[in-house]
Amino acid sequence: MYRFYRFVISVIAAVLLGGCSTQRGSEGRQTVLALPYWQFDQTPAGWRSYADRKEFRQAGVLIEAYFPGHPELLTNERAMLHFHAAQLFGFSGDTSAALRHLGRAEIPDGSPGFPSRWNDYVAATKAFLRHDHAELLAARERMASGLSTDQDRSYLGVVDLLISRWGESYGSAYLSQLDKRK
Repeated sequence: MYRFYRFVISVIAAVLLGGCSTQRGSEGRQTVLALPYWQFDQTPAGWRSYADRKEFRQAGVLIEAYFPGHPELLTNERAMLHFHAAQLFGFSGDTSAALRHLGRAEIPDGSPGFPSRWNDYVAATKAFLRHDHAELLAARERMASGLSTDQDRSYLGVVDLLISRWGESYGSAYLSQLDKRK
């Protein structure tokens, strides 16, 4: 509960003090890079404002710039940021950068706050980007055999989407689900 209140206060302070991520100058960028993890990763005040404008590469670069200033990040937080950077670079067509980040997105088994099949989801994403259909299907099977959370089921749905859109770019395949929601 304390984290929630701290988050709400930080959002209000960011808005009142002019820390909105819509600022384009280096001062605005520094404000965004100074945000606490949750605000940077999970709210429009962080990298998501760039992604919302379809500035995927810039959002990925922003995540990369975030790491050096935040040695306090937990292993799981780093993994999630690396996964998001991988997605963003994948959306922009930079498969090499996406794969580099996916290599750092895995977590120790049983990590709190992550679905039990997270590493299989990472493996499925890698396989799609590498055009390795056999590994994509194998990762999907591992996910399906070990579902234990709603988030596991959600990620399995994403992998099924990638399988159904085999041969397309990652951005085209993944973002097609978002286009349907609009």
